[in-house]
Amino acid sequence: MPNFDEMKTLVVVPSERISDYEKKGMLTIKEYYNPNNYFDVVYCVSAWEAHSREAHGLKIIPVKSGRDFRRKLKSIKPDLVRAYGGYKAAELACLNKLPNVPVVVSLHDPVPNRLYHSVNYADAIICMSKALLEIAKSRYEKVENINYLPNRLYRKAELKTFNESESYEPKLLFVGRLTQAKNLDTVIRALKYLSKWKLTIVGSGDREKYEKLAQKNGVESQINWIESLPNDQIAKLMKNHSVFCVPSKWEGFGVVFLEAVSVGIPVVTSDIPPMNEYLSRDVVSFVKDYENPSVLAKNIESALNKPSDKLIDYAKHIQEKFSYNAVASNEIEIYRSVLDHRTFKKSPNAIHSIAIKFFDRFRRDFYRVVIKLGLINV
Repeated sequence: MPNFDEMKTLVVVPSERISDYEKKGMLTIKEYYNPNNYFDVVYCVSAWEAHSREAHGLKIIPVKSGRDFRRKLKSIKPDLVRAYGGYKAAELACLNKLPNVPVVVSLHDPVPNRLYHSVNYADAIICMSKALLEIAKSRYEKVENINYLPNRLYRKAELKTFNESESYEPKLLFVGRLTQAKNLDTVIRALKYLSKWKLTIVGSGDREKYEKLAQKNGVESQINWIESLPNDQIAKLMKNHSVFCVPSKWEGFGVVFLEAVSVGIPVVTSDIPPMNEYLSRDVVSFVKDYENPSVLAKNIESALNKPSDKLIDYAKHIQEKFSYNAVASNEIEIYRSVLDHRTFKKSPNAIHSIAIKFFDRFRRDFYRVVIKLGLINV
């Protein structure tokens, strides 16, 4: 067990390249991976990276295989490994463990093809929503230490000011990746019923597909496209819009909803977990029939009538409840509980690992097909 008077070293295994987070405008990478600077040294050991470098308080090291990963870990001698996402990062960390070095896996997404069997070899699981917590408890019965830890607000945002012009020049904001999960196609179709509205879309992905949809529906002149913005600029953009709407089909946690509510902008979203777990129905407009453009449009229109004083009071409450320091302190307590446990799991042997990988890839590809065909609701 590590001596906490000595240097504490963490290895993080992300689900994406650090450069991908940089392109998205994420300015809080250091705070994200090292809560309240609890660890003295943080390494990012990743199969996604091509070159070694230092950035955002991380020593970034690429690896080529599971064997290479173990070799790097032996050299680093970390106190703990944290893998982000229940699929590829978890597989790399959980199937290539070192003796006496615990692995913590965080689950961000309820989609079945992103919940690998290899997570069973984690020493602890962190779930970003209560819905994911229940899934993890039923799917990963071999893991005793399963925790709920919501996302966090890294900065206290300036609150929105309301003015009368929003009633006759309303502006709608969508922030998210241009993917099936975010349900942008329904937002675009809803514009047919919102002739006075302008829509700003912030996000990267298959933009051409959605541009064609906008043209088909005759609403292309109502849309302004922005590929990416730094986090602080998104908060300012939220303040200058009338309503925020992302009617997701599924979400891991959806920190963007927290960010929107914390500014005081009216929010319209799907009536699904986790949004309906941690946001109040008194303030947020939850839509059950969220793939129906006319229903979504009615909810967007009615959101303009939300009392501004109630929106601002709730924004202050959210800023406090999900503050960086509050959530980071809980995350540190999870790390402490893992390191205090003293007895850690071992990775499966080589043959068993191959079987797990085969099973996870078959399951992943199967669910990709059934989700794409709409045969299951996530």
